[in-house]
Amino acid sequence: MFTEEMLADVRCPKCPTESLKLFASEKNGSNITTGTLHCAGCNSEFQILGGVPDLVPSNALSDE
Repeated sequence: MFTEEMLADVRCPKCPTESLKLFASEKNGSNITTGTLHCAGCNSEFQILGGVPDLVPSNALSDE
């Protein structure tokens, strides 16, 4: 599960110097179940689903 305490160690994979801002949609105690991580540097958003943040950039899996 992803917690608010972990946020200090997470950086944007597109701009590694940028920290991410948490927008929690659902919490269970200190665990974030669903939400979004937002990067102000590149305006990217990363979903948190089932307590797991998806930090793979959307274009990383394309054949381009």
